[in-house]
Amino acid sequence: MLKKQVSLLIAGLLGLAMWAGTAAAQNDPTYKTLDYPGAIATLLQGINPEGQIVGGYTDAAGMTHGFLLDHGRWTAINYPGAMRTLATGINPQGDIVGNSTSPTARDWCRGISMAFY
Repeated sequence: MLKKQVSLLIAGLLGLAMWAGTAAAQNDPTYKTLDYPGAIATLLQGINPEGQIVGGYTDAAGMTHGFLLDHGRWTAINYPGAMRTLATGINPQGDIVGNSTSPTARDWCRGISMAFY
């Protein structure tokens, strides 16, 4: 009788361990590399509940552009007249915020930065 109870206890513990392992595996994070097509660098800045991602990328010429990644579709964001654009956030409705640098000086580092919405 005692052998049967010990066997049932061991079987129950093994079953519990297997169930716990399966549950833990379902909660493990997954990772994915996201690179804007043709970019030399990509920076992710924000994501909303719909899974839309915003950020910036640097092209082969060294220029920085903002982007929206919406369910696998990449869209560049370039503020009109700016030398540099970076999308920094997106809300649940899909409104994007960020900043840009206007070319008001010879050295873009001394350009005027501004926010956009």
